[in-house]
Amino acid sequence: MNKELRLRPLFGGCLGMYLGAWSLNTLLAHSIWGKQIRIALGVLLCLAIAGVLLLWFRPYKIKERRNTGAGTIGTWLPFVVALLTGCCIACLFTLKEEIRQERYDSLAGQQAHITGIIMEEKWSSAYSGIYTVYIDSIDGEKDGFLATMETKEKLEIGGGIKGTVSFEALGAQQTFDMDQREYSRSKGVRAEAVALDIRFVNRTAPPAQRILLWGKGVQKHLSAILTDLLGDETGGFASALFLGNRDILPDRIKRDFSRLGISHILALSGMHLTVVTGFAGALGRRIGRRWGTGFSIGVALLYMVISGFTPSVTRAGIMLLWLLPLLLLVSPSPLFTGILLPIVQWICNITIHLSETLARLRNICVSTYYPFAPPLTIAVFCFVLWALAARKGKRRIPVFCSLATILVFGGCITGWRAVHAKQTAAVMINSGMDNGTWTAKNDGLVVTYGERALLIDITAGGYSTLRRGAAVSKPLYCTEIEAVMLTHLHNKHIESLEKLWNREMVRQVWVPDEDTEAAYRLYEKAAAAGVEIVTYTPGETLSFLGTRVVTHESDYLERSVQPIIRLDVEAGDSRLVYLGASWAEAYSLEEFQIKDTEVLWFGAHGPLYKTEVNAAGLSGVKAVFCTGQALEYVHIGDKPPSPYCFIFPKE
Repeated sequence: MNKELRLRPLFGGCLGMYLGAWSLNTLLAHSIWGKQIRIALGVLLCLAIAGVLLLWFRPYKIKERRNTGAGTIGTWLPFVVALLTGCCIACLFTLKEEIRQERYDSLAGQQAHITGIIMEEKWSSAYSGIYTVYIDSIDGEKDGFLATMETKEKLEIGGGIKGTVSFEALGAQQTFDMDQREYSRSKGVRAEAVALDIRFVNRTAPPAQRILLWGKGVQKHLSAILTDLLGDETGGFASALFLGNRDILPDRIKRDFSRLGISHILALSGMHLTVVTGFAGALGRRIGRRWGTGFSIGVALLYMVISGFTPSVTRAGIMLLWLLPLLLLVSPSPLFTGILLPIVQWICNITIHLSETLARLRNICVSTYYPFAPPLTIAVFCFVLWALAARKGKRRIPVFCSLATILVFGGCITGWRAVHAKQTAAVMINSGMDNGTWTAKNDGLVVTYGERALLIDITAGGYSTLRRGAAVSKPLYCTEIEAVMLTHLHNKHIESLEKLWNREMVRQVWVPDEDTEAAYRLYEKAAAAGVEIVTYTPGETLSFLGTRVVTHESDYLERSVQPIIRLDVEAGDSRLVYLGASWAEAYSLEEFQIKDTEVLWFGAHGPLYKTEVNAAGLSGVKAVFCTGQALEYVHIGDKPPSPYCFIFPKE
């Protein structure tokens, strides 16, 4: 049997496991049927794929008979059997994983007494911190899973804890983001919790966790060496690239790499492990084949422990440029350190500067939310594979198809931008939208014009509103956050804005012109981050491309220190008006009887509602939108409620 036939079962098994996991995950995510029906559909889908593959390889049967003398069915039967076996195994493991996750999801909203080990510090400040905890018992019953826990206590890595926690849904700490939930699951995290009463205890970690803690310690030690040698910024970049430790990497660098679509370079992958093993094998061959193989395996296992057993995925081969210099750099030899230190610093600084420069270019990234982007991208990928697999004389057609698809892609983007160039949309957001309560005072407004977005924060400075605003702008095909506008300034706004511009590209921040300590602190931090500050006087009209934003001076009621905010967004002859809580108590609604208003939004920010508001008779108002207490105090009668997204008529 030739080598090709021997490899078919291995290839079929691997392909089957991938297809099984992919099909079942897709059905679990989008189907409302029972799990048994989903499993049956997953198996049927795998059978269908196997049949298609078998028919695909039928043209090779004549050539196979000549070379091997065997029948086509006999030679392909191991491949099909391995494919179906792999599909079934993947389906069973995926189902087991989903059932286990459902058990931990059922803990959300419950309080429990837990014991565990602190495995990792994800984030900490003087007031609180978020840690990854290995929970080994719940209410006295033994268990074993990872959870992220928020606590006001300062916890020590590797230390034992016991106490009472309140569990939350996985992803709730990020305002329930499905992407964050899936990312946490890929890291082995099953749940989230908030510590209510935590005490330190002397406990010994289980053997598996003890090995991981030792690996984390080695990773931290090597990261400290790189930071001491290269500096905080460059050393943090080298540590993330080589060791997978992104904790000390500045958020600005993460943002630039994410915007350019190359953040996978900073994530450890199978390529890194391959390079490490190859380098160890090259050294091991000097001491003999058997010892060299054992040395390579040992180095690979050590690297996996140090990196925290990061899942192996296909990543860039940039590791080839970094492994040898960095290994020699952390060695105790002064000669290696003296020679390589300026070289590594120079390469790191060039990479960081180049990523920052490219990330600031407008429209550097193509939105994946374009309806034509996914199929055209897949088409280009398929044509490139076709060109690589074709013979030299037959590559013209796939190469021509690849170039034609790329040109069509560029033409679609150009045409799409021309069609939507003067289109204005406004999205009303509130942090309560995620859980259906609508009670929080975190109102915000996203105004989009073409592919650029203006985030208007009407709140007391909560980061959740800005984060949600950045998220909802993407489905509206916005690739640029042109500006963030604050209707008023609190100290909390400074922290929220720092988080935003460290994660998203923000070009400007519009703030009221104030002579306060908070304002000057914001100016200083924005200058350090390269963000332009634009000041305005409340009462003037601001221009956002083809949209006008009319500001008003804030007023106060004697019974509250909360300001009453009003804001108008106008495009052409249409306008949307935001009225803060209790605005109608301080002013009259007569204006809206005369001037047409497409949407009148009674918001949540401001003094609590004390008097009822009747908006049913406002003939000039087309629709009403309410958040917070306005749902109870504002009577709209037969007035239609506005959807949370309002598309202005095109000019």
